[in-house]
Amino acid sequence: MKTYDYAVCGMGMAGCALAGHMAARLPEAASVLLLEPRRHFQRDKSWCFWHLQRELMDDAISHRWPRWRVRWGKRSIEHESLAFPYVHIDSGEYYRQALTAVAERGRFDLQLGTKVTSLAAQSGGVTISAGDAIYNAGRAFDTRPLTVPRDTLLQHFRGWEVVTEHPVFEPDTVTTSQPRKCCSSVSRG
Repeated sequence: MKTYDYAVCGMGMAGCALAGHMAARLPEAASVLLLEPRRHFQRDKSWCFWHLQRELMDDAISHRWPRWRVRWGKRSIEHESLAFPYVHIDSGEYYRQALTAVAERGRFDLQLGTKVTSLAAQSGGVTISAGDAIYNAGRAFDTRPLTVPRDTLLQHFRGWEVVTEHPVFEPDTVTTSQPRKCCSSVSRG
């Protein structure tokens, strides 16, 4: 059974951010176990949010919008904030930066294809079961998504990335519009 100073269970956005901060701040001698069920990282999503302060992996921000416009019917509301822009992060670049940061440190052990099945607090640390392996860590951070009941209402956004041959969008204004009906009725005679 291997023992580590720290363990991070789940390497999504939160786990990658935590691992990146640990790589930047922990003493060189600290050992860190990183457990992730997927076998490889790929560009699988994007994240957009209001950027409130400088962060470690801000280089992964691919676009900033200091202005935003919301349209609904014939109404349009526009606001601007240079201090708090709306930003877009591509997951592929975010993962690349986090994995580069931990690879540059000698005592980070990334275990891909390893699904954590249980965490148990013990005296002096945490025991982590992952498949056939058991690990010990002084401290463990569980960043895996919570299991929520099926009837729980969650907020999700769905969008499309549109790429054009020539610029057609306002580069400094993110715009959202009232959704159009997705289906139309057809009369059949």
